[in-house]
Amino acid sequence: MFAIAGIVVGKFLPKDPALRVLGLPNRFVVALAASIFCVIVEFFLNAVGALTWDYWWWNARMPWLIVVFGYFTFFAVAFWVHDLPTIRRKVKVVGGLYAFDAACLVLFAGVLGWI
Repeated sequence: MFAIAGIVVGKFLPKDPALRVLGLPNRFVVALAASIFCVIVEFFLNAVGALTWDYWWWNARMPWLIVVFGYFTFFAVAFWVHDLPTIRRKVKVVGGLYAFDAACLVLFAGVLGWI
């Protein structure tokens, strides 16, 4: 779902980033709605055995954690990058995210052996 979710949901964004929906910024509303939808999909996948939750705190009894930390942050960053004014800035931000992920991989897999 993460492979295309940011692109698909990004297509639903209004052209005007300043537009408000129900008095709230549209990016917030779209990110929240998409996050809730993705968690509902996870509930169905878990119910049929196609998805497992391995931690006691990451499951259907605590959906707000999955909404906020599993999806909302992802969509918020995707929309932030989407709204950046130049391709150069977008590449810098995404490159920074990749560099951070690479550093974490080196640290957690290579140095600490956790992965």
